[in-house]
Amino acid sequence: MIYKDMGKIIFNFLIKHKLTPYDIQYENGYFIFEFGNDTVCNFKIKGCKNWQFGIWFDTDQDDYNKVGEIFAQYIPYIDKFKPSRSYYCERIDRCNIDEFKNNRYRWHPIIDMITEIKKYKYVSRYYDLTNGDRYITRYGAFKYCLIYDLEDFYKKFKEKIIIQYELFVIKIKLLRLKFKDKRIYEYKIIDKNTKEISCYPRFEIDIVFYNNSILDKELKKFDDKLRSELYDLKLKNISEYINYFDDDEHYLK
Repeated sequence: MIYKDMGKIIFNFLIKHKLTPYDIQYENGYFIFEFGNDTVCNFKIKGCKNWQFGIWFDTDQDDYNKVGEIFAQYIPYIDKFKPSRSYYCERIDRCNIDEFKNNRYRWHPIIDMITEIKKYKYVSRYYDLTNGDRYITRYGAFKYCLIYDLEDFYKKFKEKIIIQYELFVIKIKLLRLKFKDKRIYEYKIIDKNTKEISCYPRFEIDIVFYNNSILDKELKKFDDKLRSELYDLKLKNISEYINYFDDDEHYLK
């Protein structure tokens, strides 16, 4: 049985319990790791706002009985979206798939897991955030999540202001440099962050010279001076290591 067929059986079982999956997407792996065709399934469930659900189908031949794991994380808190980093996670066995398919299984722990997420909004968020640290009341969970969200908002807002300031500083620096040094064709500030990866430092500088406008010795001197100036600026989001090209996009250094 292919993984999409297993996924369809699991989703039909959830629908029978009035848990409606949507935005279902199959992938072949996680991050840079390939697991096999359609071995990773990401989806959402109606009524579970801001929660991401996933199924990792197990390709480990040492445990034949295991089909995979279904798990969930609160989207704003996601760091690594995988079963081993999820408080809400349940195993699915091969016998479960057969029972789901033949309507012999009236209940499974995944029903309790999703129902808890759907019913107890802040308690489930608290457990996701703390990995089930301890029992907590609804009010306690609400208070904890509110404080965490406010602190997180302030932290992200502060980081955004710092990034905007540092980008402004480096743009002025490079603009002046281009104005003074006529050998420079253009400069680029590259954002290395992607949806999957956060880099540090986040930004990288590319400087493009006109063809044959700078010798190797001059480039080394230019690079040493610029890197020293960047170091003095102490811009934590801007890399001090600079890429140099000519205007035919040949790498110089």
